[in-house]
Amino acid sequence: MPFTEPYKPQDQIELVRKVGRLAQIILDIRTEYERRPRPDLLTQLLSRITEMESVRAEIVAHLAPANNGTEGAVPAPSESSNH
Repeated sequence: MPFTEPYKPQDQIELVRKVGRLAQIILDIRTEYERRPRPDLLTQLLSRITEMESVRAEIVAHLAPANNGTEGAVPAPSESSNH
């Protein structure tokens, strides 16, 4: 039987906390941009969104073994949704 790392729920908690931190940073950047629109703020916003996407991928990776890639699987974000 191949070795697998033990299940670490703490990892998922840390990921969820990171989502919260990134969400707050994104909201702060939005507020600042509304006050003073600047190109550097848009760059920061895009950077944080990219970070959020990588955290999403980590969460999906944690879910995949539990779901066996089928039931309850998290769909990929759609390019056409919410635009």
